[in-house]
Amino acid sequence: MNNQETTNSRTVQTYMWPCELFTENEENTFWTCVRTKPRWEKRFSRWLRSKNIPHFLPVFEKTTTSHRKTRTTEIPVIPSYVFVQGNRNKTDFQYSGCVAYIIKPSCAPEASLLDAQLRDIWCSLNSGMLVVPIHEFISGEKVEVVDGPLQGTRGQFVRNGKHGTLIISIELLGSSAAVELTADSHIEPLESPQHIAY
Repeated sequence: MNNQETTNSRTVQTYMWPCELFTENEENTFWTCVRTKPRWEKRFSRWLRSKNIPHFLPVFEKTTTSHRKTRTTEIPVIPSYVFVQGNRNKTDFQYSGCVAYIIKPSCAPEASLLDAQLRDIWCSLNSGMLVVPIHEFISGEKVEVVDGPLQGTRGQFVRNGKHGTLIISIELLGSSAAVELTADSHIEPLESPQHIAY
């Protein structure tokens, strides 16, 4: 029997609360990065929602076909982490039974960068483009997307044959996600005003 796997980035973000988390909140929101026990991200998200605590667990859909059965699973983009709005302490989550430790930005610029990068990942997941986690460091040209559904998103551009990939990193955690750009995407190097169409 053949096994097939596909991914789909246009996923309703089931594990984000409230649904208007990024559209109604101002930029430069402070986030606490909560490291959960292995594979307990969704359980922790459900606990946070029961307490009405705003949070974001970015996921993408992975569809597996085996023995003529199709199964779709929501996979965390940044494994083991849930991002909770506000300056929180581990004691805030002690009754969840899900938390290993927390990481917080140490200064205002670091907090602002984390917020911007989370917004970029959220935007990418809602763009319809393929978004997948990556587990190795990839270096590329720093760019900003200047049009289309990813307009304003920043990351590192890596050319791959006729295709291009935007690497969005959560620098505080050393984790990244890759977004496969469409052929008509336009990007602009951050150090140069010249637009690039690849």
